Amino acid sequence: MRSHSGIEIRRCRPLLGTLVEIACQGSPRDIDCAFTAMEKVQRLMSFHDPTSDVARMNCHASRRPVKVHPWTWRVLKSAQEFSRKSDGVFDITMAPQLVKWDYLPRADARFAVAAAGATSFSTMNTTFDSAAA
Repeated sequence: MRSHSGIEIRRCRPLLGTLVEIACQGSPRDIDCAFTAMEKVQRLMSFHDPTSDVARMNCHASRRPVKVHPWTWRVLKSAQEFSRKSDGVFDITMAPQLVKWDYLPRADARFAVAAAGATSFSTMNTTFDSAAA
C-alpha cells in the first residue's frame, strides 16, 4: 500500500499466538488503532488468558450462564454457522486436542483441566453482555 507521498507504513506485533502485521496508507496513529482492536480481541478470546471470555466459558458455562462481549458472541455464532455449513469439519472445540498433540502450547494446569473437558459447543449458557456493546 502506498500513500500519496509514496510512504508505506507497516508494523508487526506478537498477538493471538502469532505475529500480526498491519500495513496502511494512513498515519502511525491508524496502525495503533488497528492494533488496539487486535489487542482487545486477544483479551476477549485468548485460549490461554484465564480472564478472557473463552476461558470463563470453558471453566463455567457447563454449570452457569457466562456473559460475553458482543464481539465474542458474534465469533461464537459464526463458528456455529461454519460448523453447520461444513458438516462439523470446522470444530471450535478442537483446542484441547490440539494441546494434546502439541500444536497449541499448554495453559496453566487449572485451566488446562477445565478446557480438556470441552467436547462440544453450545451457546445455551453463554449470554450476550449488552453493557459491553
